[in-house]
Amino acid sequence: EQFAYRIRQDYLARQDQGPPALLYLALRAARRAVHDNPDDAQAYFVLGETYRRLIQGTREQMWNPPQRLWEKRPPLLPLLYRVRTAEAAAAYAHALTLNPDLEPAHMGLISLYQDLDYQDEVLDHLKEVLRCNEAAGRRPGETAEQSRARLLDLRDLVDKKAKDVSDRLDRFEVKSAGYSPYAKAQMAWLEFGLGGKALSILLASDVSVFGKEGMALELELLLHTGRTKEVREWPQAERAKDLMGAQR
Repeated sequence: EQFAYRIRQDYLARQDQGPPALLYLALRAARRAVHDNPDDAQAYFVLGETYRRLIQGTREQMWNPPQRLWEKRPPLLPLLYRVRTAEAAAAYAHALTLNPDLEPAHMGLISLYQDLDYQDEVLDHLKEVLRCNEAAGRRPGETAEQSRARLLDLRDLVDKKAKDVSDRLDRFEVKSAGYSPYAKAQMAWLEFGLGGKALSILLASDVSVFGKEGMALELELLLHTGRTKEVREWPQAERAKDLMGAQR
């Protein structure tokens, strides 16, 4: 029964949840929209949403699963997942730069970071979702009691996630004592699901301390948290190319 279940799940993972052509049409339209109006937050949100649906709702989910799922589903095209995720995160982040109150963009990033297992980043955007809901007040057709219950549920969710992240940070600090910056960052990233913490460790250290492996990780974390401006302005760009090679 377990074998049959795995075969069925593997088969379903290789299928598209809908016509992928529609997503490519949406992608083309969203790219045109941001080209025509670079200050349109909604256009950037649609762009991010389309990229996210490509990696979560088409057969691409089989080609390039999150690294935490590799043991269950070996990656066929791991680089594609990294590129798609960076594209989605950058689009969502730009939408939020233009409109920090765009709640669906925060929700899209939460979905991405759950897959990546960046739990501290999930917490940051859950807090933003709560802030947006508190500021917006009652929704159309919602009673005062329903509004209060919805906000209480959201606060409870944020509190639970905050406790989870705090516990992870405490365990990380104990286990990583005495480790090098790169080893700490890698541990925070892979073992404790703290992508934001890993990035902060690397950004606080000089590249000479962690070498090309740390440099590659720093770039990947910057891209996957939507910080493309910092990547473009990265002071070590030429050195990174020499150390890691053009393909990285």
